[in-house]
Amino acid sequence: MNWKHTWILVGLAAALFAFIFLYERRLDPTGAVPPPKPLFANFKPTRATVVQIRRGTQFALTVEHTNDAWHFTKPFTYPAANFAVQSFLETLERAIPVTHISSR
Repeated sequence: MNWKHTWILVGLAAALFAFIFLYERRLDPTGAVPPPKPLFANFKPTRATVVQIRRGTQFALTVEHTNDAWHFTKPFTYPAANFAVQSFLETLERAIPVTHISSR
């Protein structure tokens, strides 16, 4: 058996341990990346009165908030599900940008 290679590996392990123990423990833990801000930081769902969903340059769907209820106004007039519209607006309020783009 060649003890020279063994002592070299033990020395490298000791040096790595010393580096971790003496240097990396003293790094500032607050250097972490802050969470991303929401896309629509100033958007408040309770103040929204009209939601328009467009397809290209044409209006595809319009929902208006009147008399404490949501109603479709374009392309037809019909009551809308209040919970669905409110949850959509709340989701927009909480939307954050994607910070990682996968290879897919």
